[in-house]
Amino acid sequence: MLVQNRDTQTPVLDGGVEIEMQLAQGAEAAPVKAFPSRNRATNKLLAATSLDLPRAGHWNLQISLENGKGTASIADQIHILGTASKWKHPEPGAQL
Repeated sequence: MLVQNRDTQTPVLDGGVEIEMQLAQGAEAAPVKAFPSRNRATNKLLAATSLDLPRAGHWNLQISLENGKGTASIADQIHILGTASKWKHPEPGAQL
């Protein structure tokens, strides 16, 4: 992900980012958290991480940033269809 200053569009490189996802239907699953870092990214202007979600479904997503100038966050709900390992490429000519 790329975090930019809203006014100047310059990258914010000194912020700590947290991604938290919570299953929307019920609270039986613990929140899944990740902390993107530039160390994991090929392009050092970006922060990278991975999330291991236990199941498909509707998830509440919150991304928070904190640095010396303040905090910001954004939240939304997203639908996770399934894991990439279950994806099968259709046969050529198959109707979808």
